[in-house]
Amino acid sequence: MAPAGDEPLQLSDFQTETIRGTPGFVRVGRSRAGPWWLIGPDDRAFFACGVHRDGGLIRTLPMAPAAAWGVNTMVIEGGVTPAGWAGAWIAAIRFRPAAPEAMIRLQGVQLPDVFDPGWARACQERAAELCPPGVDDPRLIGWMPDAGLQWPQVPGARPRPALLQICLSLEPRFAAYHAAWEFVLAAYSGELSAVAAAWETPLPNKESLRLLTHEDQALDTAGYRHDEERFTKEFARLYFSAVTAAIRAHDPAHLILGVIPPDGPAAVAEAAGRSVDMLATSPGAEVAAAQREFWSGGATAPVFLTGYSWTGGELAASPGRTPLEHMLERGRSALTAIVAHPAAIGYAWRDWSDLPEDRPPFGRGLVRVDGGTAREHTDLLTEINLAAEARHRASRP
Repeated sequence: MAPAGDEPLQLSDFQTETIRGTPGFVRVGRSRAGPWWLIGPDDRAFFACGVHRDGGLIRTLPMAPAAAWGVNTMVIEGGVTPAGWAGAWIAAIRFRPAAPEAMIRLQGVQLPDVFDPGWARACQERAAELCPPGVDDPRLIGWMPDAGLQWPQVPGARPRPALLQICLSLEPRFAAYHAAWEFVLAAYSGELSAVAAAWETPLPNKESLRLLTHEDQALDTAGYRHDEERFTKEFARLYFSAVTAAIRAHDPAHLILGVIPPDGPAAVAEAAGRSVDMLATSPGAEVAAAQREFWSGGATAPVFLTGYSWTGGELAASPGRTPLEHMLERGRSALTAIVAHPAAIGYAWRDWSDLPEDRPPFGRGLVRVDGGTAREHTDLLTEINLAAEARHRASRP
């Protein structure tokens, strides 16, 4: 997988104390030079150049072209073992509460109620269902649970209600509602008036807070933000610890990727980093800016970038450049920066194939609806992928 004349790093090239995983399976570690790498079952380092592939299409669409594009990894929905694929793969799986009504859906947030007594049990049952099929496959990098969850975003120009405010505003049937109020009142001697004073917000009763939330009015005072951070850490800790424990119980050999929001609270990344082997995140809104730190963790934790694409966004023509040229130039800059980041261990292109509504050359897939190759994407991806390991080797913290 390395460029000609540039041998892959060996196990002796790594800081032993940083290596995570099980010998004989894919591991992850930090090289003595600084960058993080995946380490194959053969003890050789590699950088994951991937693409997402729906598990239901594995046996119906050819996978052979991927290797010619420099792709060495598939991210496959549902934990389906990829028949016909000889490279590495990541199993994207979903954990959900045993009862659908235990899913928090409010103000754009979609998260399980981790305070529900049935949550940890549901994780164990889900892991028993999904994980065993890949347990003995040394090509499996690891499990990536719940890439579709929606955590609150970090307050921007127009802050939206954050996680503590949302949980305080749920219906009483949610365990998270009671846990949030117990958490808050315990810090203020059980007095709502003391909470209101600390948060510098009039709160004559609990219903007044619920009204603020449903009107999309965010609490954003220093006192509230202090409690918000503490609550989010606990919520994230319960989520990542339950999911990780469930997977480990059924598959202790493979790595676990903790999915964090690109523009979400730092507390989520911190909690994930304490439970999982590496982080996974999707591009933030400004990923096109080559120098942007688009993930949490910096060079101190290995990160896999999921759902990457240079399509979308504003593509107005500029002097001397067509919209297509602008898109590809922006894409080259962004993806090259990702590959050269010392914390990166790989990335995955968002879509294997176009959707019916996509129109070349701005479709999202590497394969068109008619089965043809989207060379406007694959030609550049091939160039970047084949040079990825050399560029990553040259990166420095």
